[in-house]
Amino acid sequence: MKVLILGATGLVGKALMKELPYGYDVYGTYHSASNDSADNHMFQLSVQDTDRLVRLLEQINPDIVISCLRGEFNKQLELHRKLALVLSVKENSRLLFCSTANVFDALTDRPHYEADELRSDSDYGQYKIECEKQIKGILKDRAIILRLPMLWGKSSRRYNELIGQLTRKEAVSSYNELYMNTNTDVLLAKQIRYIIEKDLKGVFHLGASDVMNYHEFIKKIIQRLGYQLPEFLIETLPEGGYYMAVLPSREDMPKELDITNRDVIEYLTKSE
Repeated sequence: MKVLILGATGLVGKALMKELPYGYDVYGTYHSASNDSADNHMFQLSVQDTDRLVRLLEQINPDIVISCLRGEFNKQLELHRKLALVLSVKENSRLLFCSTANVFDALTDRPHYEADELRSDSDYGQYKIECEKQIKGILKDRAIILRLPMLWGKSSRRYNELIGQLTRKEAVSSYNELYMNTNTDVLLAKQIRYIIEKDLKGVFHLGASDVMNYHEFIKKIIQRLGYQLPEFLIETLPEGGYYMAVLPSREDMPKELDITNRDVIEYLTKSE
């Protein structure tokens, strides 16, 4: 089975490139031509170059495309529309699209599940909603939507920024009323592999099964790493709680792929 990962050099893409090689013929794209790779399974692709995307699809002829792209929203939307149209005439091909908790960022009084109404106030959330809508309209049940929470990894930008601030004894930004769920890049890649192998369809919320206060989450990471608690720059959010959590409710994912926010903390702070 051929798999094409759009955005293979980002946090999610790198984890997928490590998880999928065994049993799959894996290809990937990267954004910057200055990072040209000698790997003949890696291809440069800019989000505005839909013609090159079409040529890559013809050349690779993937069974599965996983999109974890970043870039200008309007250009991404057009690229995903073209992607879906090309895949629509290839029988049995599937598109797994990485969406976001921000599709609910106009409804922050509670966490959200897969069947909840989508509503966003942000440009980012509105783009993701429109992208979900367009690819599902074209591909029907061959479009699989993966809504992601706050994602962490030992090589992630947010984790490295936190370590840098602690090392330099700088103040750390935090939020007093943000309630969220998280996931790791490594487990997310395993969840996506399972979805592919079991040919699961629909919408997935791929995050921890519980909700945690962001400030407490950050404090526990700092303490478990052995640092003294720094000065915090606390940003106040609306009283009563601001939720940015996409909780899983499906019953077709195995228990061994469940995760809690405390599991994420343990993974981030455990020595190699």
